[in-house]
Amino acid sequence: SISQDQISGDDLINELGINSIDALEIFLNIENKFQFQIPDEDLNASLLGNVEDLSNYISKKMKEARNMESDN
Repeated sequence: SISQDQISGDDLINELGINSIDALEIFLNIENKFQFQIPDEDLNASLLGNVEDLSNYISKKMKEARNMESDN
């Protein structure tokens, strides 16, 4: 078990011990939660590199999805 104090958010893969199956589950949960699809070319370990990058990616994809909805 990992305590919150042990997680800086700078290296999620190593801090949380994320393996490839964990990463896929995280990506699927993000897609389901935020209602957008992560393109195959974006599915890589760098997306889970740190909290800030992941947060920025989710914000960007949500904005793109809203823009697509407003265009229709």
